[in-house]
Amino acid sequence: MGKKFRPKRLDMRALERFVLKMQDAAKEQNFDTEEEAELWLQEQLFSDDLESYAAVPTTELEKAQDLAWKAFEEPSEKKRISMAKKALQISADCADAYVILAEEHVEDNRSEAEALYRKGIEAGRRALGDTAIAHLEKDFWNDYETRPFMRAVSGLASLLQDFGAGNEAIELWYELLRLDPSDGQENHLRLVPGLVGVERYEEAKELIDRYKLQPAPALAYSLALMLFKQSGDSVEANNALLNAMEMNGSVIHRLLTPTHNLPFGDAEYSDEEEAEAESYAMYAYVDWADAEGALDWIFDRVEAGLEKQVQRTTLTNTFPGLKIAGSEPDMLQILGSLNQD
Repeated sequence: MGKKFRPKRLDMRALERFVLKMQDAAKEQNFDTEEEAELWLQEQLFSDDLESYAAVPTTELEKAQDLAWKAFEEPSEKKRISMAKKALQISADCADAYVILAEEHVEDNRSEAEALYRKGIEAGRRALGDTAIAHLEKDFWNDYETRPFMRAVSGLASLLQDFGAGNEAIELWYELLRLDPSDGQENHLRLVPGLVGVERYEEAKELIDRYKLQPAPALAYSLALMLFKQSGDSVEANNALLNAMEMNGSVIHRLLTPTHNLPFGDAEYSDEEEAEAESYAMYAYVDWADAEGALDWIFDRVEAGLEKQVQRTTLTNTFPGLKIAGSEPDMLQILGSLNQD
């Protein structure tokens, strides 16, 4: 029998190994527009010729980083850890190697994961230099040399926020935004819920306003929670909740399922909507649960909306052509059909 094929892990971080050389090749194509260049890059990333764009490491750190990039897509946990440890033997300044090791401990050993992320941050500092970080001497995030350091900071911030150290996590999120104001990692989607969780409302509102042209469920639900914590079951809070639900109703399923007997079935959501909902609920559920009455408020608003929707549907079915005034949302469409059990 031939050697068994083992598919690689889907990890976008591994593609950085090819991007630098690919970007240089794209410049030689002399594309007329950025859109043409982007399309060409996407085609190359999924072509059979991808390995031809692999970076050729020369320094010890580059060799370690090359191994870390390969480890990101290694499906075997045991081998992935071995590769990360080998990378650190090549260069102790390989921050991504620490990130890989930390990720393996996030669920089973929080203190070990935290220690590894902190070591990754220090490794990244050594690799980049404190001056470069303090004075933004590099184009952070767009300069791929900076990304291992930023991933270590982001990993530590996520871990701290998930385990209740909200204010320390917030300072790390702010540092990442300072380094990369364009926010290639979308750190504001963790920062805003974190600010609401520790009741730093003015800062949260400022960021929500800053990113209002980039709507996201994490911001919309954070606004709804913030307004509820400030003013309870108010018109403003209800409008914010409705806007969030229309943006991604899957979040409601994720927030209510642990504690409430839902009066609606499962709706069809895109993979992107499901991923957004799962991500937000993972780190924001505790804040909703800790806010007295918040989950009951969501449930009551959903139940009332569904009842009105059913009434409207029944009337229009009974009296075809009947026009019913009002602007109640289509809750059945947002959340799925009613349970029949």
